[in-house]
Amino acid sequence: MRNYYHDENHDQFGWLKTLGLIVAVFALMITSGMMAAKAADSPCAQACRARDDQCRVQTKNSPSCVGQLNACMHSCMTPSAKEPATAHLPAAPKKN
Repeated sequence: MRNYYHDENHDQFGWLKTLGLIVAVFALMITSGMMAAKAADSPCAQACRARDDQCRVQTKNSPSCVGQLNACMHSCMTPSAKEPATAHLPAAPKKN
């Protein structure tokens, strides 16, 4: 005897919705990775690295240079950063 009564409701296109969501997430990840790579090669990022090199030489590899570099690189990745990153940075520490 067959059971003709089913209490379960299945979405016939649930797999398609899940696949679409997965594709959208991967597309977002790829796009953000490409933006980060583009920002890493920008003149802003190059200015950040030059300032970091200068900081390391002047402070003999002080850990504070890492924080300044990270802040500078973060400012390069924001879409509103239209001016050079060095305008946002504090002056390099002076030698003692």
